[in-house]
Amino acid sequence: MMKLLVLSVSLLTLSSSAWALSYSDLLPKIINKIPQKKQGISYQALAKANQKYANSWIAGDVELNLRHENAGIIGNQSDNSWEFGARMPIWKSGQADSLEQLGSTYQTLAELSNQTLRLTASGKLRQLVWAYRKAQVQLTFAQQNLEQTQSLVNFITQKVDAGESPKFDLLVAQKSKMQFQQTLSQQQANFAIAKQNLIRWTGQDELPMPLAEKQVKVAGSHPQSELNRSLVEIEKARLSLIKAQKGANPSLFIGSRNEAAGDGSADKQFLIAEISLPLGLDPGADARSSEQNQLLTDAQMRQTQVEQNLALTILRAERNLQAAQEIEKLAQQQIGLSEEAMLLAETAYQQGETTIQSLLLAKKQFFDDQLNNELAKLNHLEAIANLNQAQGVILE
Repeated sequence: MMKLLVLSVSLLTLSSSAWALSYSDLLPKIINKIPQKKQGISYQALAKANQKYANSWIAGDVELNLRHENAGIIGNQSDNSWEFGARMPIWKSGQADSLEQLGSTYQTLAELSNQTLRLTASGKLRQLVWAYRKAQVQLTFAQQNLEQTQSLVNFITQKVDAGESPKFDLLVAQKSKMQFQQTLSQQQANFAIAKQNLIRWTGQDELPMPLAEKQVKVAGSHPQSELNRSLVEIEKARLSLIKAQKGANPSLFIGSRNEAAGDGSADKQFLIAEISLPLGLDPGADARSSEQNQLLTDAQMRQTQVEQNLALTILRAERNLQAAQEIEKLAQQQIGLSEEAMLLAETAYQQGETTIQSLLLAKKQFFDDQLNNELAKLNHLEAIANLNQAQGVILE
């Protein structure tokens, strides 16, 4: 009587020794390889630069002025004068406050950028581990299916040698075995790719423990939404600064002047203090404000679009989770039916009531349903992870 080899241990359960890492161990390695890491550094530099500028006691660069006048060059008496001083721009009302606000907003943006960086890395890590795990399961099943088919070939060989079955049955079984060998080769290649991809990103070929995530109910805002709100605040702060900078800055000149008369009288010394006040008639000021208004409008539009896309992504993830739960239930029911059908086909073949093709078809259906059942379990767990990702849950 041919024995049926049935998987008694779920492939979702591995020994604890196989799990050596956690998600928190792997996440920093992903973060270090993501290009967006530089974005947070840039925002931090912008924050420091603007805050330093706002804390400066001058509003711009200092000009050093040296001036010499000599009347002898044009034939007059040898009167001459030297003037030396420094001219510096001074703050207009609201400018320093606007710069301080801009720097503070960049600081917030740098912090939020780090959050979205961690979320992006979480999404990449989730994708890597689930692709690896499913490839691992598919490879294991392909190996076991080939082993079971080889057992069937051996059994039929015995029957052919004993004259109980035609040689045609053996040829059909051997052909089926070759098909499973091809499937195994493909699954080996898929597993190698998934494994190499995991190693390339994490430096590890082990999956984190525990692999499955719990579904998280998120109360706060999505990190990507917070980031885009901060980008809107950046544009508002820039608009405020442009309005505060309308027209040139007032400037203060401090210096000294020395006049020497050609008649031999004593030199005269003067201290100079001069303030220049622009009239604010710059015709380009309104154009700059209008341009910045447009940038602000664009940022607000992007923020609205981000909110809409996030809502749709979460809705899809929720529906996919519901579908995965239903598919898992159906897969569990299906495997029981296919196992019963295979046992009946096996009995019928042994009694000469059916052909080898019918037996092989029933066995293949059982193999497929076994695999689908395990993949349905994994897809359910992955759907939970995808929903967490959609809601902005960072792996810890």
